[in-house]
Amino acid sequence: MAEIVGGFLMPHNPALSGMLKGLADQAQEDTVFKAFEHIAARLVELRADTVIIISDDHYTNFGPHCIPSCLIAVGDLDGPIEDWIPLEKGMIPNNEPLARHILAQGGIDRIDWSFAKALTVEHAIAIPYEFAVKANPGLKTIPVYLNCTQRPFVSNQRAYEIGESIRRAVESWPGNERVVIFGTGGMSHWVGCPGMGHVNAAFDLRMLDLFVKGD
Repeated sequence: MAEIVGGFLMPHNPALSGMLKGLADQAQEDTVFKAFEHIAARLVELRADTVIIISDDHYTNFGPHCIPSCLIAVGDLDGPIEDWIPLEKGMIPNNEPLARHILAQGGIDRIDWSFAKALTVEHAIAIPYEFAVKANPGLKTIPVYLNCTQRPFVSNQRAYEIGESIRRAVESWPGNERVVIFGTGGMSHWVGCPGMGHVNAAFDLRMLDLFVKGD
């Protein structure tokens, strides 16, 4: 039986790609990248073989033509799609059988998944893959996108139910995969707004505390 053996929260800020090299405080930058290195090392310690990266699209792959509430990639993967991010574009190994099982379990759980048989991921998936997954040969990635950028957003309750369905799918999979979940994004930040570059540390710490408590 497959099992979830770990979970991590991390940023997917495209600036981590080096596009703004030299502008950040070096000590802060070192802290962030050491955290990514720690996660990569933990994946080895946990003997993980599949990482499910849960994130959001930034009006890059999905726009006025189609904005899925929740989407899972079940086929060929590559990325990143953005040509302004200085990361080498390449293939990303997907665990297609497990991804399709998660999709099927979602049907049982009344999760209205959209799915992609081929996907070029954007930075929300590419950044955590580049800095925490790619260094471990053999690790496979399953991208999951939740819409939290264009109204109507996926609700908190629905996101929770999707997470429960993913857990049930992993635990009912007959293989022996050891699965790790990445939750990626940002908490307090204002992209393209007057507050851009600022954070609400009190809010962020409260959110992290709730995550740690499983609340």
